[in-house]
Amino acid sequence: MNKILALSLLLPIALLLCSCAKQGFPPGGPADRTPPEVVSTSPPCNSTGVSLDAQIEVGFSERMDRDSVKEAIYICPVLERPPELSWKGRRLFIKPLQRLSPDQTYVVTIGTGAQDQQGNPLARAYSFAFSTGSRMDLGRIGGSVISAAGPQPGAIVWAYRLERGQEPDPAKDAPRYVSAADREGNYLLSFLSLGTYRVFAFLDKDGDGRYTPEQEALAVPPGDVALTDSASFVQMADLFPVVRDTTRPQLLAVKASDQDHLELTFDEPVDISSAKIVIVGEDTLSTLAKYILPGEEAKVQLLTERQQPGEYNLVLDGISDLSGNPLAAAPSENFTFRGSPVADTIAPEVVAISPKNNARNVHLDQPIEITFSEAMGDSVSEEVLRLSGQFPAGKFLWRGPITLQFLPSEPWQSARRYCFGLFLPLLPDYAGNAPSDSLYSFCFNTVNKDTLGFVAGRLDTEVLGPEAEVYIRLKRTDWAVEYWFKASRDGRYLTGGVLPGAYFVWAFWDRNGNGKQDYGSPAPYQPAEPVTGSVGTVLVRSGWTTEKVDLKF
Repeated sequence: MNKILALSLLLPIALLLCSCAKQGFPPGGPADRTPPEVVSTSPPCNSTGVSLDAQIEVGFSERMDRDSVKEAIYICPVLERPPELSWKGRRLFIKPLQRLSPDQTYVVTIGTGAQDQQGNPLARAYSFAFSTGSRMDLGRIGGSVISAAGPQPGAIVWAYRLERGQEPDPAKDAPRYVSAADREGNYLLSFLSLGTYRVFAFLDKDGDGRYTPEQEALAVPPGDVALTDSASFVQMADLFPVVRDTTRPQLLAVKASDQDHLELTFDEPVDISSAKIVIVGEDTLSTLAKYILPGEEAKVQLLTERQQPGEYNLVLDGISDLSGNPLAAAPSENFTFRGSPVADTIAPEVVAISPKNNARNVHLDQPIEITFSEAMGDSVSEEVLRLSGQFPAGKFLWRGPITLQFLPSEPWQSARRYCFGLFLPLLPDYAGNAPSDSLYSFCFNTVNKDTLGFVAGRLDTEVLGPEAEVYIRLKRTDWAVEYWFKASRDGRYLTGGVLPGAYFVWAFWDRNGNGKQDYGSPAPYQPAEPVTGSVGTVLVRSGWTTEKVDLKF
């Protein structure tokens, strides 16, 4: 998100400014469409030396719907006990149920959810601040909340002041300060005391003002924020909320389908990239390959050495779900199975192909990938793939035990239809079984390169350093297309060709070099990788380069 914004534009909902509204009179007519206003406050805005026993008073321009006002009031720092609310006509009285803290600046906000008795909401949120000390705290933290869908207006922003080794958990701990993102996804926390803060943001799907794990998207910051005398305003990197799975996966069943294969069934999809699997019976049984079939992401298939009838114990390590939660402990019987005496006589099948059959707009550098139903032999003949009776120039590469990749020597031709035949008898499985079908046919249509556009801009990576690995991501607003590009390290970027349309563009710093955007962990705290997004959507047109899409961390 562009960080060089005037403060007056950064938060038009005025969460931090004293909104000195004047009372207005609705025009005549049968229907009242005039939004209510706040016309008076006590203590007055920017008051100092306020009593620790002070009662807060807010005067409105007309009678209000009291329930809506109750849900729209925020006091920061958050009080330990909800205050007592009472009304007298158009005046609201807020009585704290404990004394205010000494030398503390408080901010009272009435959000736009507050409505008059005709259902008209406040035109904009109203905030006022006062201090129980001799001066106002003036620390500020600003930033933006974005996602793959673009800016996230209405996102709730929580700030915790870190004291004495505190490790806040937004699922359990109330924040000290609360704000909300405006229509452009920008937020500003103001009147903060100096100190170190940790800022989270979440999408309050159920509207209860609380973060609900595994249901609501939460953003973890890329680092903590220190407010000091010399740096009382800090602009954070963007916050990127995602729904987080916090439940550990469990192993449900272990089954030997034949004497060479083992199937592990979990209660959710798992990641086996770091898995270590040991099978122990009378002797240790080696695992020759492990893989997951498309559409069966909660099942792990193992190719083993020849099993013997009898009992085996399975020892698993390094398996996690797709959110990184490690495997949960399970009853010992779930880790025990009996070896199968049945030989593998089942023929392999093609279960997936990329590009899909009759796919359109296939990029000219896209390889062909064929995925089979089981572990295959590691040899492959150049005669296995045929194009119009010829063998296309290129090379084959096994991308794992079940996926064969073909890389053409030259890019595909633009705007052309390709039809291939895959000669299956040349592709036996590990046990030597050939597919039952002799020929697998598929076609695809390549993109017309003249319809592609490009996106270019500068990457301000001053805070990251010249060696930082940065990825550019583009997602079309209809969610039909997404692209990833690795940026160069010279401060500029130019994407490859993309289909025309409106895109949201963002970049992330791949701190750990794993080629993925990592979203961090709230508790125990693990910083997210820094992310920054474009201001609004970016229009990509055929044959054009959309320039000056600059991204600043």
